[in-house]
Amino acid sequence: MAALSDEAVLCVCQASAQPDVSSRAAAAFIALGLRPRLQQLEEAASRTLFTSLLTMMQHHARPLLEELIVPILWSAGGTLSTGQAEALSRLIKEMPEALLSNALSQFLRGEDGQPTQWSEPQVALLQTALSRKPALDAQCLGELLVQADANCDALRKSLKFSNLLNTLVRSHGVQLRPHLPA
Repeated sequence: MAALSDEAVLCVCQASAQPDVSSRAAAAFIALGLRPRLQQLEEAASRTLFTSLLTMMQHHARPLLEELIVPILWSAGGTLSTGQAEALSRLIKEMPEALLSNALSQFLRGEDGQPTQWSEPQVALLQTALSRKPALDAQCLGELLVQADANCDALRKSLKFSNLLNTLVRSHGVQLRPHLPA
């Protein structure tokens, strides 16, 4: 798959938009064909590659979330290149509304099911997702608050972390009231 040009990958993505392509087949292609490209991305993604990602988002959003977005978010301990962060940010902005809370829940589970310290790029991506005001259940919101608190010391001087907390309060302020100390 690595030998394929971005144009060839786009053709495969467009072919996968056919109704007879299963989510399982799309997930396999995403894991083998798209994820390695994004993992190796250092600079901004080409328009062709990003169009490929958007095509998959339009027709196979859940497999793209599970096989590309979440694994890339946690690969290399959350360290993302500028190109990876930009591509993920644009994908989160295009993600169907119904999947946003699922994306946040999966992110909060952490790498291999173990929450770890957040990186600056991850914080920026969380802020992007929260700015879309996804519906968060009490458990997800509680976990988000616990992990934000756990990351407070490490990210104390981070403007991105401050923006994340501000966005959280603006978008889910009413839901935060039960979590305030009495």
